[in-house]
Amino acid sequence: MTRPSTIATLLLCSLALPALLHAQQESWEIEPFPDKGWVEYSWETGLTIATNGVVVRYGGAVLTAEQLTLNQESGEALAEGKVFIQRNEQIWTGDKIRYNFKTHEIQAEIFRTGKPPLFVAGEGLHADLTNGVYLARNADITADDISQPARAIGASSDHSCWAVIPGC
Repeated sequence: MTRPSTIATLLLCSLALPALLHAQQESWEIEPFPDKGWVEYSWETGLTIATNGVVVRYGGAVLTAEQLTLNQESGEALAEGKVFIQRNEQIWTGDKIRYNFKTHEIQAEIFRTGKPPLFVAGEGLHADLTNGVYLARNADITADDISQPARAIGASSDHSCWAVIPGC
């Protein structure tokens, strides 16, 4: 006959295992670019500062930039200089992007993004990837994956913006 304490221990272990595996998958990988890249962690502020190129991997997202300030506790990152973010099949680029690795919220002054069949470029991006709402000003939507597309649908005045809500 199996003892109740043994059953309880096995039950607790089976409940804890998925959480431990998930925690292992959610580890930070922060690497400077070869040659000149530099990464430094401040115990006082809890911030990671990177210069001259860095690659960050966390939770299925990959970010590269020339400079980065990252709060690993909140997941908030401010990336500057040739910023490239890939999460799943979606790619975001810009010169200055604020991205939260944990909530997937993204903000950029000027940006490009896309995955076939649609690509978008514009200003004033605010995207909450948790609920799938994207807002942008002066944006063009196109099927061409180039900086100067042959045809595009745009919102070009200062008061016009695009709101893309998948599934509507």
